[in-house]
Amino acid sequence: TVIDIIEQQALVENAALQGSRLLERLRNVLGAHPQVLEIRGLGLMIGIELRQAIPELTRIAAEDYGLLINVTRGKVIRLLPPLVLNAAEVEQIVQGLLASLDSALYKSLERSA
Repeated sequence: TVIDIIEQQALVENAALQGSRLLERLRNVLGAHPQVLEIRGLGLMIGIELRQAIPELTRIAAEDYGLLINVTRGKVIRLLPPLVLNAAEVEQIVQGLLASLDSALYKSLERSA
């Protein structure tokens, strides 16, 4: 059953471990970013609140960096990675998000100039 697989593969424990790792890495890398207000989360449910909406962020994250992100309330990035996430993928998410944020912000500023 699904419950058996979750238990056999220790997916709940992995979610807690990788979620803590992801939250820590995001805070270290994005915490001082001028566009980031707050990084919060529990397990693998993480939210990154931005100072302002960045319209092309989800498209750039997906097309250029292979990240499927969701933005709620216009300026909160919602991350919901899979329970089987590993350390290498945590780093890929962090670096991809940083690059996506910078790229989308640059394009937004470029358009308004």
